[in-house]
Amino acid sequence: MKLPRLLTEALDKQRLAHAYLFYGRATPKYQPLVVEFFRRLLCSHQNCKECRDCRQVENLNHPDLVALDGNSTKIGVNTVREKIIKPAGLTPARAGRRVFWLNDINRFTPQAANTLLKILEEPPAGTIFVLTARSRWDCLPTIRSRCQWVRFPVSRLEDDRPVKEVISTVWDQENYSDEDINRWKKLLGGKANASQINWTRSRARGFITFLIEVIRRCYTDGEIDFEINDKFDLTWNLIPGLTGRIDELERGTQPLLIINSIIEKLYYPEAEKEWLNVI
Repeated sequence: MKLPRLLTEALDKQRLAHAYLFYGRATPKYQPLVVEFFRRLLCSHQNCKECRDCRQVENLNHPDLVALDGNSTKIGVNTVREKIIKPAGLTPARAGRRVFWLNDINRFTPQAANTLLKILEEPPAGTIFVLTARSRWDCLPTIRSRCQWVRFPVSRLEDDRPVKEVISTVWDQENYSDEDINRWKKLLGGKANASQINWTRSRARGFITFLIEVIRRCYTDGEIDFEINDKFDLTWNLIPGLTGRIDELERGTQPLLIINSIIEKLYYPEAEKEWLNVI
């Protein structure tokens, strides 16, 4: 499993942050990445992949590894105290450091997140935390600001026919061309401006549906065949607002105004609550 350059350089130079936020894909997909990172951190034989440390990390049962990977169950204050704060204060058993995997930070209740914040503000020496999330906006701003962000882009595919089939299914009376699809890809890739496209109501409906499908695939670690603008953060919670934009189209709002508004929200997802309240 290949780690991002940011992590490999930090490992090589031993300039590690005390907390990382991995984001950009479905949280169940992070285990191979987290295991590889922790194996590099805890291996006593310089990344051998065969020693006892490596095998135990692979099985998530290394004595210096705490993994809250679990399922969708909410995590409360008591769990944070017993599973994170208490072991963080113990002396590492073998590796000289203790590592924590907090999978799907969105599972933490607000009270638990605030309790976690205290240890992120003053981490014990030799502790490294990895938080995983679909979007960096799943974290409280105070937690997000204390982590180094590591974005994992979604995978790529050579064929976009499944996406086109989805759009055609939703709007069965419409006919979207390959040229339309390619323009939408360029727009999301930051290689085109919305004002360069002739936005009919039909084309705007198709683009919004296309964007919803792209977001869905980002969250399921699905496959898309183009790069998304690095400045965009496609959060699941954008979808209700996008469906509301389709309603606005039906009420007669100018398509270009709606598309420009959507692009703005992709740049500034922290404003999505205001956006949802307006619709």
